[in-house]
This record gives sequence, C-alpha cells and structure tokens, in this order.
Amino acid sequence: MIFNFHGFSPRVHYPPGATFSKRTLPDFEFVWILRGHATWICDGVEHPAPPGTLILSQPDFCESYRWDSQRSTQHGFIHFDFRHFPAGLPPLKEWPLLQRIGPDNPVIALLGHLAAELHFPGARNSRKSQLSLRLALELYLTG
Repeated sequence: MIFNFHGFSPRVHYPPGATFSKRTLPDFEFVWILRGHATWICDGVEHPAPPGTLILSQPDFCESYRWDSQRSTQHGFIHFDFRHFPAGLPPLKEWPLLQRIGPDNPVIALLGHLAAELHFPGARNSRKSQLSLRLALELYLTG
C-alpha cells in the first residue's frame, strides 16, 4: 500500500457566496470543480477555478476558497498522502497546481468514483483504490 486516504467526498455543495477559511494542509488534496465557479487562493495567489478545474494541493500549502457568488458550487475532494514517494513520478516541485481539463474528463469521473467507493469498509486499503489514485495522479501529472 502506497497511499493513505484521510478524507473524501464525491460531491460537496456550497451555497452562493460561501467561503472556505484559510488553512494549512497537512497532506495532499485533489479538488475537482463540478458546478459553479470558485477562486482558489493558494499562498496568497488567486486562481480562477471554473467547472472542470482539477486542483492538487500539497502539504504546507496555505489555501482558502471563495465559491461562486451567483449560484451554488459543487465539488469533490480526496485527501491523501503516501508512505514513500511513488516510483516513476516527477519531483514535487514540477507538479502543476491546477489544470482545467473539462467537467467530462475521465480523471474527474475516476476521482468521483474513488471518493464514493472509499466510504465502503476495506476500500481504503484495497488494490483497486490504490491503483485508481495512482492512475488519476499519473493522468493529472502528464496532462
């Protein structure tokens, strides 16, 4: 087992104008925007995040979110870390902060499925969950 999962949800809803207060992450987090626009503020820099944006936060990032002021926002997330750096991946400093890949991209579907499956007993340690996150991470890193 390489990955440890800490928190996850395939769909979270925020009402128009909501915010998510500043925090410093202890782990990695994939966030995918499904509906509504968001602004992701990472280490003081604002990043627009329309639907189809996939964000990969890293430990010690100081971040917050401003959700769409006009309509509700829907996103999913998975928090994780790894016991050892996965072989074959580029160095962390080369990992992109976010990508706009489109709401119908299979990576978003894969992460949503994984976040839903992680609610079942034993899923966090299953080979399928480990492989799903590895695949999502590789697809994200290769664009």
